This record gives sequence, C-alpha cells and structure tokens, in this order.
Amino acid sequence: MHKVYSHSYCNFSAASAVDGSQGLFRTRDPQALNETRLNLRVADFEESRTHVQCDIYNYFFWSHNIPGCIINKRAWVVQERLLAPRVLCFGHSQLFWECVEHDASELYPNGLPAFFQKQVLTNFKALDADTYIRKIEAQGRQVDRDVSCYEIWNKIISAYSETLLTVASDKLIALSGIAKYMRPSVNNDTYVAGMWRKHLESALLWRVKNHEKIDGSPSCRPTPYRAPTWSWASVDGVVGMEAVRDKSEWAIDVVDYHLEYATKDTTGVVTGGWLDLQGALKPLGLTHETQGRWRMLVKNVLVRPQDDSIPDCKRIGPLVHLDVPATDDAFVHDMTQHRLFFMVARTPESNNEYIPILLLRLCDAKRRLFERIGIATGGPKGGTEMLLAELDEETRASLPCLRHEKGLYTVRII
Repeated sequence: MHKVYSHSYCNFSAASAVDGSQGLFRTRDPQALNETRLNLRVADFEESRTHVQCDIYNYFFWSHNIPGCIINKRAWVVQERLLAPRVLCFGHSQLFWECVEHDASELYPNGLPAFFQKQVLTNFKALDADTYIRKIEAQGRQVDRDVSCYEIWNKIISAYSETLLTVASDKLIALSGIAKYMRPSVNNDTYVAGMWRKHLESALLWRVKNHEKIDGSPSCRPTPYRAPTWSWASVDGVVGMEAVRDKSEWAIDVVDYHLEYATKDTTGVVTGGWLDLQGALKPLGLTHETQGRWRMLVKNVLVRPQDDSIPDCKRIGPLVHLDVPATDDAFVHDMTQHRLFFMVARTPESNNEYIPILLLRLCDAKRRLFERIGIATGGPKGGTEMLLAELDEETRASLPCLRHEKGLYTVRII
C-alpha cells in the first residue's frame, strides 16, 4: 500500500466523518471563513497611532481540525497522510491542505500564519526524510543525513503512538508501509520490530509519556502477544524516543537478537523474539511515592544526590517511567525475590548530562529471561555516584545472566 499512496497525486480525506456512512461535505457557516481583525485603542501611544490593528487567532485552529480530527486519530491513516504527496482534508467548517510546500486552509489559502507554524503539530509532511533534509539544507545549515533519517523515524513513531487502533494486533502492520518507504533512506538497514538495527541501542530507550494513551486511558501491554517488551510496539501508549547517538557513546550493546514473524514480511506481525543486551547489570529496588511517582533504590537506599550542600527538597534522584502503571505494592514480591535490575545506558561525560537507565525484571529465573518494565532518567548530579558504584564480589557472583566478562553482563530480554 505504501506505493499506492506515495505514487498518487492527491489524497482526499473525509476528516470529520464519524464512519463510512458519512461523506466529504457538511452544512457550514460561511462566516467561519472570515479572519477576525480588531482595531484596538492602546493607551500611551503617540497621537498618530491611537489604534493598533490586531489579528485574533484561534490557538487550536490547526491542532483541533487536523491532528485532532476523527480520521487522523486512526493509526491506519498515518501512512495515508504521510506518504501521499498532497492531502485535501474536508473538515467540518472548511477545507484544509497538507503538502510538502506548506499547510493551508480556506481561511489561510497562502499558508498558515507564522503563529501556527511554530506549533509542533503543523507541517506533518516534514516527517518525510528527503523533505526534512532539503529544508535544512535550504537554510544553509549542515546536516548529517544518516542521523537525520533515524531522527525522522523517531518523530514518526511518536506521532504514530498518538493514534488508536480498533484491532490491537495491527500495531506493526499499520506501520509496515511507512517502514518499507523509509528503508532506502536508512541505507536498507534491518528493520527490528518497529526500530532499526544500526541505532538499536538508542531506540531501546523509548518511554511512555505519563503512562497514558492519547485518549487519557492508562497505557497497557495488550493481549494477545504483539512484540517483545523491549520494543515500543509492545505497548499501547504515547511514546517518546531517545535521541540518536553514535554507538560508541552507549554503555549498552545489542549483541544479538531474534524475531519470529507470522509471514515472510519482516515489517509485519511479530509472533515472538528476544534480544541479548550487554552492559553493567545491577540490582534494583523501586518505591512508590505520592502522585504515582516511583523512585529507584540501590541496596535499599533511595537514589539521590549525596551532596549535603544541596537542600533536601532539591535532592531528587532519577525519574522512573514505567511502561504501564503499577499498583503501590506491585514490586514488593519482585524485590523480595531479587528480580529487579537496571543497566545504565550511557555514562555522562559532564555533570550537565542526564543518564538514561533501562529497568528490567527477571521473569523466568530458570531460563534467566528478562522483560523490560520501563526506563529512568537521572538528571545532573542526580545520584550518579550511587548508580555507577562498583558491586561487591558476592553481588556480582549472584547476578543472573547468560554470560559475563570484565564487569559486563549479557542478559536476554523477551
């Protein structure tokens, strides 16, 4: 289907239709197509300028009518909207236009005013890799094409995660067309359950924002099985992706992975898989605080700055982002059984950098299999010394792993 949309001339979108029984057109008020302009009398201005002409904008004009319209909340529509070179949206009160050149509407036929262009929800077509790179180069700025293409993919994933599916198992299928379209832009890199192999270390550090889906309901891992827990595709929730960095900057390393598919299409349905990750594995504790916040414990001590010169109210440790919400006592048994662990994903080069931390749970002690439960982000001086402290010999010997050497442990995550 990606070729159908990408080779089309223009795509018509029934943006405000509730279902297939409704068409493109609506009864509308022509007054809605008039700009609102006021002459304001302003005190303390010189006599020659007793009035100032002002335009009044609806701040949510674009976000409510296009990203927030009924059809664009559907996951399957993301590929139609992104891959078609032009989209003419039939909204409730007027027509809207999306193309590489600009976003426009009947009210703003020459393009959206600069006020709207600053909003992150505009210029959806810029998520096309070639378009994005051309715009940067046109501004006279240097661009790393390789990194930019992966960053664009991350933006696509974030936008895609803000949509909903009627059939939960369609998560990767509905993205398949975009993955096929993007593959040449990332030099035919290997597609790995919604991510790309070259920068898989950074891709593993996605997080679910506020433990929520776009409709405000709690994030969840739906059944039946959809993807390994290390893939963002395993979760229904709004996802933020980690910035792309060179492999040498990471303290974790993807040694190997394996995926099983329902068909020969490796961008389609995943039926099983695992990933072997090497890094500094350490025991973890989690404690629940007010307002749903979780905090990290190391050796039953709250991870926080140890500098006594910092006021107690500001001695905040890493922020924990669980993939799905958990009850207050969710991890009590796991902590008793020593099933919670973490890996620091990147060692900061300065005190101004934050630390991404992968949070894991031993789900099968006999086979030494782990699952991902979330990530944590440690701010500058946010208990870094506790996270990076060396383990004693007894603790190192008890760590469950496939193998270990020189202080690095390889674990299998499913």
